[in-house]
Amino acid sequence: MKSLIIGTTFSLKDIIGQNTDLKIFSEIFNLTRGSWLVDRTDTTQLPFKTDLLDKYRLPDFDKILNLTLEECCQNRALELMSLDKRIYFLYSGGIDSTLALIAFIKSGIPRRNIVVVCNDHSIRENPNFYYSSIRSHFDVMATELFMQQLKTQLIDGIILSSEHGDSLYGNDYSSIAFELLGGKFLEKPATKENLITFFCSGGLSYQSAACWLDLYSANLKLCPRVIETVYDFLWWIGFNWRWQWCGEKMKLRTALDPDIQTFFSSDQLQKWAVTHKQIIIEKKTDFKRDYKQIILDYTKDQEYFDSKVKHVSFSIYYLANSYLAMESDGTKLHKLDYQLSKYYQKDNFISNWLNSN
Repeated sequence: MKSLIIGTTFSLKDIIGQNTDLKIFSEIFNLTRGSWLVDRTDTTQLPFKTDLLDKYRLPDFDKILNLTLEECCQNRALELMSLDKRIYFLYSGGIDSTLALIAFIKSGIPRRNIVVVCNDHSIRENPNFYYSSIRSHFDVMATELFMQQLKTQLIDGIILSSEHGDSLYGNDYSSIAFELLGGKFLEKPATKENLITFFCSGGLSYQSAACWLDLYSANLKLCPRVIETVYDFLWWIGFNWRWQWCGEKMKLRTALDPDIQTFFSSDQLQKWAVTHKQIIIEKKTDFKRDYKQIILDYTKDQEYFDSKVKHVSFSIYYLANSYLAMESDGTKLHKLDYQLSKYYQKDNFISNWLNSN
């Protein structure tokens, strides 16, 4: 039976039929909107056969030093530059990509080795930083030109995105909970009642909410972070289940096999995320405050620090994917070739949960 690395669920409604497990599976995408879920602990089986790549397995956190966020970022910049390849840095203008680029700048790396790929939307999201720190300091390439070259020829270097920044911080699901239930809800204990409230608020039925809570809790014993609050639990969901999707989804944009990496995926940054305690979230601008503090220390832009909120940065990097899935052998599938039902396995956590409840 073939398996996937990543896929999309656009055709899921066509194959649900009488399969209650697939109905429950489909409801989680009321919250995640298309993310392909993969368990980094490799212990929980979902309805569709998927392989976990070794590079996305949880690191051995006991062997990793505790460092500050800034130290982790600068070490990551130095690590990437030590590969001695040109870096095509995908700059969206958002908090994550701004922090990553500042890490390169503060590390004293020759800027001629970096090409900043951006568009008008990237510039408008943070114009002060673009004009003061990018335009006259780096080679700049228009996103549209970059995407054309990516599709037609192999890029001569590393393509670097700021993916994993959300999953590292716990922003994936906590921002959704904030919008639905408010900041104080994030600090509530991670009880069954509170977590089911979150899932149901996001559009899941009570049965689906109970199932997904049990599914997400099944590997908590392997979680490297103490789970006390709703925020902690939602951090674990994103950090564990969305990590492979964030690392691989860019590869759907091209039939070629370029070197695509993400900035925030280093073991040191993951250790920071495990040991870091988020501040109390009272307003939208409190999200990623640690990230914004480093940006403020560099730019001295107090208005940005006070008013900048995390949102989905507009980008054409991931829109209108050329491919909809990638199999474990690297085969990429167009819409006509992609049949999600081929990867269905009846023996999965949800079907087993239904049989026992």
